[in-house]
Amino acid sequence: MWKKIKKLPINKELNKMSFYPEIENCTLEELILWFYKEPIDGKKYADVYYQEVAYNIRLKGTEGVNFLKNFTRKANRSQLRGIIFALTNPKLNDVDLRDLLLKYMRHKSSTIVAQAIDGLAAQEEKDVLEKILPFLTHSSPYVRGSVLRFVRLLYPDRALPILLESLQDKYFIVRENVADELGKLKSLKALPYLYELLKDSHPHVRQAAKSSIETLEKLKNS
Repeated sequence: MWKKIKKLPINKELNKMSFYPEIENCTLEELILWFYKEPIDGKKYADVYYQEVAYNIRLKGTEGVNFLKNFTRKANRSQLRGIIFALTNPKLNDVDLRDLLLKYMRHKSSTIVAQAIDGLAAQEEKDVLEKILPFLTHSSPYVRGSVLRFVRLLYPDRALPILLESLQDKYFIVRENVADELGKLKSLKALPYLYELLKDSHPHVRQAAKSSIETLEKLKNS
């Protein structure tokens, strides 16, 4: 994983580790107080801080979920990103959440748009594909990457050509996403393209390609 601010850890990783042990074993009331505070390590790590606090609030059940949903009205960007993650990881059975996520796809912050698309993927909202695909041409590489994750997760049968179209994206973040998702797609047809990515100019892309090649080679030889 990159530095904290680059990539938010996925739900499974949060179950294994904590960046902020101070909030472990807190009550809901104590967690809410933490959510109102400034990030412990400063604003640079605000995204990770608020995600972890929000995730722990979500674990408190209905009261925690209701707090997070109500707080969206006054949340700053980092708080809102953390809330969206926490409400969708793991999938939440909530009839209002789909419309909330669709609303945030129109947000002025590209990181919120990307988080909303990731949230729709986590919620398995397959019927919004036609609303998602136009974001492949979004100006933000983070948003374009989130579309690739959405398609690979919910439409694996359609994902390969869409992923391959993004191989030449000028931003390494998107190419890294392509490399990651080609491995997760578990299609041996992706191997030639991954080998080409081993020559990419950015080390993160090369590393992602290497990891995906190892995954597919194991599949090939099993």
